Amino acid sequence: MGARITVEELLPVVVKTLSSVDLRVACVRISGIWRNVLTAIRISSASPDQTETVVKQLWNDHGPVANDEFRIEYRVLPFSSFEEIEQALRKGKLLFADVEIDYGRPIDLRTSIGNIQSQHAFLLPETGWPTLEISVPTIPVADGANNPQYKIYAEYIQRSVSKRGYSGALEAIATLLGARVGHGNIGSDVCLATPVAAEFTHAETIMPESRITIFGRCHPDLGSGLRVFSRFRSHNGGQTRRIQFKTSPSAEHNTFAATGQFSNADNNEFVDAILVHENIGELSYRSWRLKDLLPEQYVNPLYWLLAKFCSPAQFTSLLARPHFVRPTKTKPQKEFEQHVAWLLGCYGFSTVILGAHEDLKAEETRLKRASLDLLAYHPIRKLMIFGGCTLNVPKEEDCVQLLSVRSMLLEDWEGDLPFTQEAVMFCGAPGCPRKWVPADSDDLTALLFGQRVAVIDADRLSEASEFLQNRNEEQFFSNFEGLHATNRAV
Repeated sequence: MGARITVEELLPVVVKTLSSVDLRVACVRISGIWRNVLTAIRISSASPDQTETVVKQLWNDHGPVANDEFRIEYRVLPFSSFEEIEQALRKGKLLFADVEIDYGRPIDLRTSIGNIQSQHAFLLPETGWPTLEISVPTIPVADGANNPQYKIYAEYIQRSVSKRGYSGALEAIATLLGARVGHGNIGSDVCLATPVAAEFTHAETIMPESRITIFGRCHPDLGSGLRVFSRFRSHNGGQTRRIQFKTSPSAEHNTFAATGQFSNADNNEFVDAILVHENIGELSYRSWRLKDLLPEQYVNPLYWLLAKFCSPAQFTSLLARPHFVRPTKTKPQKEFEQHVAWLLGCYGFSTVILGAHEDLKAEETRLKRASLDLLAYHPIRKLMIFGGCTLNVPKEEDCVQLLSVRSMLLEDWEGDLPFTQEAVMFCGAPGCPRKWVPADSDDLTALLFGQRVAVIDADRLSEASEFLQNRNEEQFFSNFEGLHATNRAV
């Protein structure tokens, strides 16, 4: 959110972009005087005729509200009439249709101050542009009989609007004024919305030059004053780099583009862009994850190459529905192991499928001690996976053997482990628990002594494939969160 600005400071900058004033008023009669409940003023770049058509359609769709005690009216005027509206409000009176509306005090819109925002509007629908929205707060009146915002709840007023199909006066105000009101509290006397016709639309990267271009649309009279600043921040809260982009308005179209350089050392960086007008300040803010802007081959080249042989949809099916894969010369079990290895490889693991060498044998007797389907090591995360693969729901003996073979492989390791290690069972059955622990052990004991097996079933394998497609690889590693301290690298 940028610095606060007054209407008086904003209007000279955007005056050439504005065409009409949409003025709507809800008022109630108290002691013979029509008193303002809420006034909504929308300034727009649309022509008066276009605006009139929209407002008239709203009245036709929902029905007017006008009786001897409570009424909601509208007028559409050219923007040149805005100064007359301001002058009338400074006197606390506004001639509207056939009645004069009393505000009980002077309303000075020119010096009212607020922030230019893209969301959280009080007036609906939002303009589609960054908007300066000014709300002049209500003056408290202790006597409910003389308070316009309390008077609308009088029984005869509620009954009269109900005949028009509204649940009450508040719903009528919300509908016809297009105001975000609720909980019995309107909160302001006058609300003014003034759009600033400039905003970001999208961003693109140009590789291998490591350039990023941020695009936007704007009114041609604002283009020359626009500036784009950006900062690149790391996903892990590291150092932030701030730069000014070179901004180029288009002479032929109502667009602009801003170009700058980025470092592709960490494609998990976020690009925060700020759109600034030299005479107004901040207009808009957008953030993109750099990974989402890069071509796939620069994000995960292995997955990009694999997709040329096996489509993402086919890959997901191979992992999550291995029983439905048409048999080939190899057994379905072996193919499943291969497809799991593909998956791990796309997540940055160096993977070894043991295949015919899956049996761990005693050195002297060559007797089989246990078996293991695959080994996978992530060099960046220092994570070692001892993996088993099964098409069906893992049996207890499968998990026991996986823990056992891991212990055998590490039994003669001297010193501390330079990596984190995890026993993982990959299975082609859905709906399996996320982990297996021995029946005679609780979660805490299993955590402390490493006696547990992470289970990645068909559901989680399907998710893992989708994470690759959506560039959310970090989500996959949540399967290994909470690893026990004794298994962490030192």
